[in-house]
Amino acid sequence: MEGLEVLAIIAAVLWLIGVSTRWWQAKSPATHSSSQLELRPLTFDSGLQDNPTWSPDGRYIAYASDRAGNFDIWVKQVSGGNPIQITESPLTIGSRISLPKVTN
Repeated sequence: MEGLEVLAIIAAVLWLIGVSTRWWQAKSPATHSSSQLELRPLTFDSGLQDNPTWSPDGRYIAYASDRAGNFDIWVKQVSGGNPIQITESPLTIGSRISLPKVTN
């Protein structure tokens, strides 16, 4: 194959990708326009917040946070308000856990 043939094939492939992408975007329904979306932080805790998950009704978010010195589960209303601590783990980062010896 000569250089021009390779360029023609590459151009044809790129054109097909562009056409198929535009077709797919035209067929996909837009759920929100960019002007309707509002992104805002939900937690303002000190420390690290990790592993967020939504409640089934979408009114709450639960997450792990080390704001109390160790990782515990916290829940907060999405509409605002103070987070509520759900668990109180006695373990801190770096704590050692002693597991019982299992015998058969």
